Amino acid sequence: MLSIFRHPDPFYVKEEFAPSDKAALTKRQQAAHNLLAPHMRLLQFLGSHFNAIRLGSPHTEKVFIRLLKATLDGLRHSTGHPLAREIRFQIILFGLKVLRHSIGMDFSTRCLLKDRLLSSALSWFSFPPQWSFGGNRLQLKAETRLLADLSIALRNVQIVTEKPGPLLRAMQAKEKLLQILIESEISRLAVWLYPITNPQEIYLSNLAPKVTAEVSNPRFLYQAISNRS
Repeated sequence: MLSIFRHPDPFYVKEEFAPSDKAALTKRQQAAHNLLAPHMRLLQFLGSHFNAIRLGSPHTEKVFIRLLKATLDGLRHSTGHPLAREIRFQIILFGLKVLRHSIGMDFSTRCLLKDRLLSSALSWFSFPPQWSFGGNRLQLKAETRLLADLSIALRNVQIVTEKPGPLLRAMQAKEKLLQILIESEISRLAVWLYPITNPQEIYLSNLAPKVTAEVSNPRFLYQAISNRS
């Protein structure tokens, strides 16, 4: 089954001036989807339960943190299949959500968890560039929206201290690099979605709804005023 995820780079395989074998592509796509779908369902289950219990017992919160650490360690051995992009960044987005809303973590635990999240997100870009498997436009749109949400979530989870240590400085460098790579990924995917549109406009249009919603939030305005003062 692991051979399904050994996706060959289209630029390094035999090129034929003939229509693609749609039936074979659909079969391979369905096989990969069947392996990834249970992980997505489990992540959705954990996400909904975290919203329900995050203000409850701190011991339950530690269970989520432990699950995240095990999952992020497992991503080191994951694949670079195009269909794995969504589940990988959904995991990172969920981890940032846990990091942002958890109230029982001390400073060092927060730093270590965010460092793991950043390293796991950056590991995706160690693979060759991947596009949507089979040219699925809906999948591309979902992944572009997900990457924009991840970029915003990174900005919302900031760890600040008066005297930043080596780990914090390394995290800031990783986060800056990750933001650049996310913007580049969105631009590449946008080229396939909208060939005649400026990719930067797609990136900004993906960010605009979320930023507008945050600015209209009274809590966001209060934090912005407090930071300025």
